[in-house]
Amino acid sequence: MLPKRLIAFSVFAALAVMPTCVLHAQWVQTNGLDGKRISCLAVNGTVIFVGTSGEGVFRSTDIGLIWVQVNSGLGNLELSTLAVSGNVIFAGTTGGWGDRVYLSKDSGASWISASGNLPKDDIEALFTQGTNVFVSTFQNGVFRSTDGGFNWFAVDSGLESGGIVLSFAGLGTNLFAGCQAGVFRSTDSGTSWAKTGLTNATVLALAVLNTNLFAGPFNVSNDSGGVSLSTDNGTHWTAVNKGLPDGLIVGSFLILDKFIFIASGNGIYLTTDNGSYWMGMNTGLSDTAVCSLGLFSPNLFAGISGSGVWRRPLSEMIAQNAVAEPTANNYGVQSYPNPFSQSTTISFTPDASGHADVSVVNLLGVEVARIFSGELAAGEHRFTWDAATGGSAAADATGVYECLVRMNGRIEELPIMLMR
Repeated sequence: MLPKRLIAFSVFAALAVMPTCVLHAQWVQTNGLDGKRISCLAVNGTVIFVGTSGEGVFRSTDIGLIWVQVNSGLGNLELSTLAVSGNVIFAGTTGGWGDRVYLSKDSGASWISASGNLPKDDIEALFTQGTNVFVSTFQNGVFRSTDGGFNWFAVDSGLESGGIVLSFAGLGTNLFAGCQAGVFRSTDSGTSWAKTGLTNATVLALAVLNTNLFAGPFNVSNDSGGVSLSTDNGTHWTAVNKGLPDGLIVGSFLILDKFIFIASGNGIYLTTDNGSYWMGMNTGLSDTAVCSLGLFSPNLFAGISGSGVWRRPLSEMIAQNAVAEPTANNYGVQSYPNPFSQSTTISFTPDASGHADVSVVNLLGVEVARIFSGELAAGEHRFTWDAATGGSAAADATGVYECLVRMNGRIEELPIMLMR
C-alpha cells in the first residue's frame, strides 16, 4: 500500500493537469436509473419522484444516491406526467386498460385510483390550481375535479379548435392551456376557453413568473421553435430567443425566483432577465434530450429519457442573485495545510466588502460544510474547517473536496484534500 504522502502527491499531480471542468461541479448522473425511460419528474418536500415509461415511479430522499421503486397500488406503469398539490402527488398514465390517474398521500408508499368517472384515455397533462385538479386527455378533452379526483367534469367549451391540450399554467384567476393550435385562456376555472394571441403553433410547455407568461411554441412546417413571452395575459406575444439554438423545442420550464430554466432536446438553458438572453447549462451532460427538471436543494435535477436522472448544484449555475461561472482565483484563496488529516485554515483576500459564503463541497457538488455566511470587509480573512466536527458525514472519507468562496457575484474555488 502506498504511503499517504505519495498518494497525496499523486492526486495533486493529477489535479494539476486536469481540465477545470472536471474540478468544479457539473452535471453528474445519479445511480440506479441509467437506461430508464424517464418521462417526468417532480419534487415534493424532501422527496424526488421520477416517472418512467414501463417501470412506474421511483423516488429518492437522498439527492438521488439511492432510488426506490414505489408502485404499490399503481395499476399502470406507463407514466406520462406528475403533479404535486400540498402533500398529495398525482400521477397520469397512458396505455393499457386500467385507470389513468392515481394519487398518493404518503410520498408514494401507496397509490390509489383518482380516475373516478374519467374515460379510459391517455393523460397528456396534469395541473393543480387551488382545490382544482385539471387533466387533459388524448381524445376526450379536458376535465376538472374539485374533490381530489373522485369526480370529474368536462371543461373544454371553446377548446374544440385547439386540438389536444399538452400543458397548463395559472396566472392569478386565469388558467392557460398550451394546445396543438396555440395558447387558450379561461377566466372561469376551465368552464369556457378563448384563443389568445399565440396561434398556429404547438405548445408543449407553459410557465408563469410574476405577471409574465412564457410559452414554448413550435411549428414543424417551418422548423420554428423557441420561447415566447406575454405580459398581458396572452393578448400579445414576443419571441425571446437570443442565445437559444434555432428551432429549439421547449419540453418544460422550471421557475426559481427570477431564474427560468428550460428543458429541451438541445439541453438545459437559463435566463435571468425574462428571456432577453439565454445561456446553456449543459457542462457534463452526455445526453441533452432533457424532458423534465426539478429542484431538490441544493441541486437541480434533470430527467433524460434513456439516460436516467442527472443532478448539478444550483450554486454552480446561480450565485449572488446572478449567473456566474467560476473565475480566476483573484482573491488568493489558500488552504494550509493541504493535504490535511483533520483541519485546515482557509484564507482569502477580497478587494471589496460584500456578502460572502464559504463552503466545502465534494466532487459531486454536494455541500458537506458551510464554513461562513455573512458580511465581510475588504482585506484578508481566515477560517478553519475541522472535517471531523464541522461538516456532515459525507466529509469523513479521504478524498478531494473543493472550497468555494462566493462573494460579489463571483465564485472562486480551491481543491483541498482530506487524508484519513
